[in-house]
Amino acid sequence: WFEFAQQIQGQALQAGILSKAIPITPITTSEYPTPAKRPAYSVLDRSRALEEFECLVLDWEQKLAEVIAELT
Repeated sequence: WFEFAQQIQGQALQAGILSKAIPITPITTSEYPTPAKRPAYSVLDRSRALEEFECLVLDWEQKLAEVIAELT
């Protein structure tokens, strides 16, 4: 999530939505309190869903840029 937040901030700064950078601090999953225990490593395998529903998956950075552009 750290990289995602950085990307959002960077694009928002570039678009003039934010006037200055805000400190973003990376933390580990263990540092973030949640009521449920989380596995140390887990990934989502989306291959079956993509095959079953014939989805087109867009690059998240490209889609983020489109959303930021809509906000300006």
